[in-house]
Amino acid sequence: MRLIPRPDGRVFAEFDPSELEHLRRRTATLRTLVVERVRTAPVTMPFGRGVGYCLCTEPPDDWRLQALLALWLGEDEPNLHWSLAELDLWHWVIRCCDRTLTILERDWFRVELTDFRDAHAMAMVLDAIRELIQRGRCRVSDRHQRKQLHLMSQRLAHDVGSLLEILVRRLRP
Repeated sequence: MRLIPRPDGRVFAEFDPSELEHLRRRTATLRTLVVERVRTAPVTMPFGRGVGYCLCTEPPDDWRLQALLALWLGEDEPNLHWSLAELDLWHWVIRCCDRTLTILERDWFRVELTDFRDAHAMAMVLDAIRELIQRGRCRVSDRHQRKQLHLMSQRLAHDVGSLLEILVRRLRP
């Protein structure tokens, strides 16, 4: 991805075709993973049905979900904080994935990031994908493939950093 800030305040993201398709596929996979967790998570309603607030009673078994919770909640081990925040976090991830997929369908290789929320959603999704690639890299035995995943993770980290810089400087509401 190449970010192109314009003097008039508009920001464009350019993708090469394989990169765009890869990002769409990974975003859709992330969305599917999270939707499945929301659908199957064991929950309780400690405050009663009137309040309607659900808490997860067990942490996710999937290492990818655990990695994302650790990334965003800043804790590597499941705890009460995870159970309080997990479902809200997953609903936020689903909205960001939906928004990112919509952004990536607008134009073919060049996307205008006109809205702060669009850029924020894309930065969140890219960061999630980067984290999963980075953590998944150690699960791959082939040295060449591990190196490719490491390079991909570094490129995504650069893209996230660039997006966040643009968010702060140009698109802040």
